[in-house]
Amino acid sequence: MPEASKDAIVFVTKSPSEMDVAARHVLSLGPHVILLQGVLGTGKTALVKVLCHLLGSPDEVTSPTFTLINEYRDAREQPIYHIDLYRLKSLEDALQIGIEDYLLSGAWCFVEWPELILHMLDGAFVQVILEALPDGSRRIRILK
Repeated sequence: MPEASKDAIVFVTKSPSEMDVAARHVLSLGPHVILLQGVLGTGKTALVKVLCHLLGSPDEVTSPTFTLINEYRDAREQPIYHIDLYRLKSLEDALQIGIEDYLLSGAWCFVEWPELILHMLDGAFVQVILEALPDGSRRIRILK
């Protein structure tokens, strides 16, 4: 069950299979640009797997750490972009891979490690902050 804080809806999950409720909430918020933040191992890609499944994608969702961008298809054969900016060093690097085209495409864009591009976004995004808790569960804070 989610809890509301001053500026966020917060979910605590004990396993990736419990991310479903949080993922449904993310998808219900409207903007198609979803920014996923959290240190390594907090479940960013696991959450993207659930999000893609809920969108009807039959594709295998994997981390785009080395490819930078993975493209999947939803149930209507529309693109879903899974972007990982971890290895990029500058905004210029992000612009060179065409980040603006993806973000403005109207397609779902799930962006891991979005810190490089935060200042170029116009506010039409959902921010998801994942945190590993000492008991092994994950705190998922969703801000719009």
